[in-house]
Amino acid sequence: MALTSLSLATHLLLAFATLLAFTDAGNASDCNTTVHNDPKVTWQTTKCCPPGPLFSKANDTLFMNYNGTFLNGTLFDSSYSPQKPWPAGDPFHFTLGAKQVVAGFDAGLYNMCPGEIRSLKIAPEFAYGTKGTSDGAIPPNSTLAFSVELMAIRNAAKRVRLHNRN
Repeated sequence: MALTSLSLATHLLLAFATLLAFTDAGNASDCNTTVHNDPKVTWQTTKCCPPGPLFSKANDTLFMNYNGTFLNGTLFDSSYSPQKPWPAGDPFHFTLGAKQVVAGFDAGLYNMCPGEIRSLKIAPEFAYGTKGTSDGAIPPNSTLAFSVELMAIRNAAKRVRLHNRN
């Protein structure tokens, strides 16, 4: 029985590399579709991490695209919106854990890697609470849903890992 023109060692090496790719040993993110319940946010990975060593942690700057909706599906915010103070489609960025976004959004983005997509469901007390937003765009006691794609991470060591969509 011939193994084609590749040597047995090459076939074994390819099999081992394939096994590593599927097991993604050492991946800090729980890259499956299990629903995770944190006191601040319920989140679920909808697109798993590609293999790599970089995962989001406190004080990292995260670059992401997102859509924010109410539970009825009505869009209230999007990084793709032309009304944003940055070019439409350019990633939104903030420092994880620095209280620059609502608490539930912050809590749902730890241990992500570039290329991962998560769905977040944030209870009112960890979003805009009983007051809503001052402009009325988000009413009081609103539960918020986000679809977030992490595009890049810049950490304290200034390492940057980008996700290429192609």
